[in-house]
Amino acid sequence: MPRARTLARVQAVVLIAQSAPLLLTNNGPGLLADATRADLVIGVCAGSLIMCTLVALSSPALRGHRTR
Repeated sequence: MPRARTLARVQAVVLIAQSAPLLLTNNGPGLLADATRADLVIGVCAGSLIMCTLVALSSPALRGHRTR
């Protein structure tokens, strides 16, 4: 197989691997809002944001980092 064709296939796989999570995170809350109530989706998004914040605040690497 020529090198250019192999590179093109690798680039296609990388593109799919990078695009799939973005599509899921962009379309997931909308699909969930269509299937359930919007206030439930807002609560889920707010809860996940709070959990991410708590995990980041509990990280020793982030707590020890100082900006000057």
